[in-house]
Amino acid sequence: MTDHWEDFEETEGAAFDDEDDIENGQTSSFGIHLEEEGGESGYHTRNPLENPEQRSTLTSYEGSVDVRGNALETIHGQLGADSTKFASLVVYEFRFTGIKWKSRIRQVRISVKFRSSTLGARGPRIHSFSPHGTYGLLPVDQDYSDSRESEVNAQVGQTCTNLGGSLKWTTAKSYTSTNYTQIKGVFRTDEYGYDYGVTWILNENPTTKTGVPTWFRAAIILEREDEDKFEADVEVATEVDNRTWKERLRGVKDPTNEPVLYNPQIKPTNKLRPGYDISQLGDIKPVEFFDASLQTVLGDTGKKS
Repeated sequence: MTDHWEDFEETEGAAFDDEDDIENGQTSSFGIHLEEEGGESGYHTRNPLENPEQRSTLTSYEGSVDVRGNALETIHGQLGADSTKFASLVVYEFRFTGIKWKSRIRQVRISVKFRSSTLGARGPRIHSFSPHGTYGLLPVDQDYSDSRESEVNAQVGQTCTNLGGSLKWTTAKSYTSTNYTQIKGVFRTDEYGYDYGVTWILNENPTTKTGVPTWFRAAIILEREDEDKFEADVEVATEVDNRTWKERLRGVKDPTNEPVLYNPQIKPTNKLRPGYDISQLGDIKPVEFFDASLQTVLGDTGKKS
């Protein structure tokens, strides 16, 4: 992770209500479609028939905004040399771009939930992930002022004779508030207390209103009890300004997209590093993969968007 993010203190496992609606939002589960609920789907992301396991494309949607999600790393192995547990590392990359004129993404919510492919079996747990907590990018200070005027009657002596006049004074307070483009990461926990997923929330800076980061990369390390196959459901919800009329009318969650299928017996898929010590995946620090940026500046080859 680069050092341009500022880490804020926040209680781990902060509550996040999955039932909360994002007003005027668009929702995707591995791809967004824009038909009314129960109608024909405009787009589905499916597992390829010839190679259904561990597909690389997570999300693909084109409209007033372009939303893309890809799996960069999928590594299976052991949690540690002295551990009997297994582990998996997954690294995801997301891109959010306004296509329509003046389209701006104010908020993105990414939810990743893991489960076993065997009905009733215990799925993977979250061992660690990043970003976890609250991070801020590009702080912007905004000055505020508050003034109040008071008035009392002018009085003299112990008898409090009213002279018919009054005294006025004004109190003024000024302060500065610092706002950030913000990313939050929290656990998803089931009724038995198992951390089975994560949620990331990206919020634009409320002062500058320049949208969420256009590029976001995150990592999760899973702890597994066995080498059985498992699955992941990913949902991406976006709150967008200046959407098309179809998106305003029909932007709903698509429940029919297929989950990503993971098979621990498949060889690693790695695009970021040449190799990993698969006997000690639990020693990897997910924060090393976390990064984000607001936009690409021409001539700056060190940052993606």
